[in-house]
Amino acid sequence: METKYSWDNHWVSALAGIPSPRLTWYGEQRIELSGQVVSNWVIKTQNLLAGDLAAEPGGVLALELGLSWRDLLWRTAGWGLGLTVKNLTDSVAANQELVANPNLVACAVTSPETGSCFLDAGIETYLVSLSPLAWRYPGSLPAGFLDGNREVLSQADQLLYPLPGENLALADADFKVHANGKAIADFPCWCEQNCPGGRILIKVTADSNPQALALVIGQIWRYQGAAVVLEPNCGEIEKISSLEHITKIIELNRR
Repeated sequence: METKYSWDNHWVSALAGIPSPRLTWYGEQRIELSGQVVSNWVIKTQNLLAGDLAAEPGGVLALELGLSWRDLLWRTAGWGLGLTVKNLTDSVAANQELVANPNLVACAVTSPETGSCFLDAGIETYLVSLSPLAWRYPGSLPAGFLDGNREVLSQADQLLYPLPGENLALADADFKVHANGKAIADFPCWCEQNCPGGRILIKVTADSNPQALALVIGQIWRYQGAAVVLEPNCGEIEKISSLEHITKIIELNRR
């Protein structure tokens, strides 16, 4: 039987005030975020979406931020507001269908080319730099685009808008998690047993997707664990495991 997943805002709110790392990301660079910083970033993004864009439950947020820590924070912010988060693809037809969705409230992308059709349709479109040191989008901002880095950072650290009282049920939660070469049949149960006080290394593969990764990290946070994400070809797993004091290693795949 398939596990049904939903997003619970308590997973992120419980991170507030925690000074120790709750997200460490190994990509082109290593970035480490405490629980408090994760909470602040999500709150700032929610203030942007709910305030500047008047996003409400049932709205749609489109993302083209890849497997990145910035995608994770935008995605969890959207889910926390009751938004459906859609991944942009290379399919022009799929993106045009999304542009025509009357519930689409915003789009966040890494390149002007990807966002041009949304901008032309009058959708608020944010350009986001994935660099951990980018407080603003580098270089000249193309006409019509909004600076996703600066716009988020300019928001208040306190949540200014109410969040939905009910958890958001998530569709397309189609993924597998492996540990020690074996598929984990009930990942929430595995997290309950292995995550409290632990540091869980997540090996993402070329076929991993951002939604699945956000769900996996959310479950780790739910059970008071810390997530360490390792992108493909971004370091020796044995060395990183020792450096980060890893307690368990899992691998995320598509079904």
